[in-house]
Amino acid sequence: MKYGFSRFMHTCRINTFTALYLSTCVFLVLVSATDPPNLPDLDSDILNRAQKIKSDSQKLGPCQVCKSLISSFEAGATATARGKFEGGDASWEESRLGSYNDSELRLIEIQESLCEDLKTGKEQCQYLAEEQESEIEFWWKNIRPKDVKLFDFLCIERMQVCCPPGTFGQSCAPCPGHPDNISGENETTNIPDCQACHSSCSGHCRDKGPKGCEVCKEGYLWDNDYGCMDIDECVELNHNPCKGNTFCVNTEGSHECFRKLITSFFLCPQTTTKQRKSIVRSECDKACNGCNGDGPDLCYKCADGYTKKENICNIYVASVIGLFVALYIAVAEYTVRTSDKGSFYDDILKSVSG
Repeated sequence: MKYGFSRFMHTCRINTFTALYLSTCVFLVLVSATDPPNLPDLDSDILNRAQKIKSDSQKLGPCQVCKSLISSFEAGATATARGKFEGGDASWEESRLGSYNDSELRLIEIQESLCEDLKTGKEQCQYLAEEQESEIEFWWKNIRPKDVKLFDFLCIERMQVCCPPGTFGQSCAPCPGHPDNISGENETTNIPDCQACHSSCSGHCRDKGPKGCEVCKEGYLWDNDYGCMDIDECVELNHNPCKGNTFCVNTEGSHECFRKLITSFFLCPQTTTKQRKSIVRSECDKACNGCNGDGPDLCYKCADGYTKKENICNIYVASVIGLFVALYIAVAEYTVRTSDKGSFYDDILKSVSG
């Protein structure tokens, strides 16, 4: 009787620990199924910062805006080059109202779609088109018949924001001996010191440095204070420019997708000289699904089985479960060892039975 009751109490203790362990596991699974509270969203922070930087810096310089306007105008002129008066007797209308190609109606059609084809600087172009509407109409009626281009008339002569080819500086002075992309400065002498345009310029420039560019090269955007500024594609784009589990590093005018280069050493079979061997592996940490650097704190998203906690992808839920498993095993082993020598419940039984 006493032996049977002792075994019963021992079985109850084991079942109690088993129930505790199972209930703990169920609780942790339910907790892991929900998002951790009050954790910052790194992806959202990066996207918000990128959009702000893009909004602040994606502006065209004065000459570039004017060139964009001219480009859009020429596209509209090409689209309407073969058009005729619509409706009625087209030949009679052309004989009475003049050729459609030179008509005010065609100009209006071009202006209605002006700047709509642009992907960059669209609002700046539309503002400039509205501001220079009377100048464009004057050119269309009076200057265009003289074979003067709209760019020369508007951007160079009237607005004076662009220089003709082969000139430089605020006064668009000629630069002797340098027919290609050149700029110049006249700070200490009366003779212009001509030099190549800044590397951020695409084509002609009005002055030295990135602020002297008339048009920014691809990979750069105009900043009113700095001039042509390098785009950080790793931050400012709305998507990760690097594919796979690599990370993005910004370079001047572009970007590169890197994989980590691990350098190890091995001995040649015939000598004792150490030869270097390079092994390339994915740079991103195993906890990451895409990253912008090495480590679980630089993940764009967490890999399957990992959860973001304080901007670090880890397996803390699994670690906690493992801790409880280890604790259960330790307690169970201790219980089995002490049960052979007599347990607390056995002592109580002895005292009761006398």
